[in-house]
Amino acid sequence: NAQFISQTVPTTMLKGQTYNASITFKNTGNTIWSQAQYAIGTNNPENNWNFGLPRKYLNSSPLEIVLPGQTKTFNFTVTAPLTAGSYNFQWRMLQEGIGWFGPSSQNVVITVN
Repeated sequence: NAQFISQTVPTTMLKGQTYNASITFKNTGNTIWSQAQYAIGTNNPENNWNFGLPRKYLNSSPLEIVLPGQTKTFNFTVTAPLTAGSYNFQWRMLQEGIGWFGPSSQNVVITVN
């Protein structure tokens, strides 16, 4: 299982510009998370491409693992949509080929100008 801990993302963006984001989840289950299967994916709507790729995986080089009880902060760059408006920014843990698990991150409504 997983627990959402925190996230950082700007609430206002300019069309097409890139920004840093980070999301932290805690491994509250009894399974080791590894790069081969575990990631965060966009949610709300599920698997959306609003801010770029809809998946952020654990690092593969060096191989990253997250033991039960440990936290993982995903640091990544997002690109604002090319159309002005309001967009949901929300993520959730997933195990590829198995499904989503744990709660989603807090939803942030981002205004794109």
